[in-house]
Amino acid sequence: MKSYPVPVVRSEGNPYFSRMNNPLPSTAKRWAVRFIRQHGILIAALLLIVAWSLGVSAVTAHRVKKDVTEQISAQYAAEYEKKINAFYDEQAEAARAKDEASRTAEAQMQREAEAIARVIGTMNTKRMKGTLCWNILCRVDNPLYPGSVEEVIEQPSQWVFYRENNPISEDDVQLALEQLRIWHDGRYPAGLSSAFVYGEWSEYDYVIRDTWDKHSRTNYWRFPE
Repeated sequence: MKSYPVPVVRSEGNPYFSRMNNPLPSTAKRWAVRFIRQHGILIAALLLIVAWSLGVSAVTAHRVKKDVTEQISAQYAAEYEKKINAFYDEQAEAARAKDEASRTAEAQMQREAEAIARVIGTMNTKRMKGTLCWNILCRVDNPLYPGSVEEVIEQPSQWVFYRENNPISEDDVQLALEQLRIWHDGRYPAGLSSAFVYGEWSEYDYVIRDTWDKHSRTNYWRFPE
């Protein structure tokens, strides 16, 4: 059989083999490559603009967030300061009101003590003075009599030798103040109540009792010596 030589085809420089080993890109890829080559500067500029815009947006967002945070903090601080100031104003006002009430109460007690001193000054001993003082205070608490020291004292024909212009002594005022502080504190001496509104006196004795008529159930009370 006759043999024929097989021709050797070199791939180097052969466009057929070059196309097989390196296939042509698709139309879209070719268009993209061509577009990038033609408009590379424009694309780069657009990318720079986008990057710059994103950076500006990030900075702006950060500034806005910071401004909002500072605004909220300032608002909270202002509200907190307002509440603190209101609290201290209330405390100061309460202290002023308490101080004013205290001065008013002290002034009222001083007037009551002076009024009582004009009555008990007619008695001869401290025990008599103290008993008469509590006779007045028991009447103030008793619903059968007026509700204030001055009104009880000013009832006509109730207190022997009492005159509105009677002189007063500092000792009598101090004795009355001591008893008034006990009474204003809601306390009574032992064995005493608002029922002891009836009094009887002699030159060296003053006693109060809890019934108008004397009988076996009548209770008596004198100021402790």
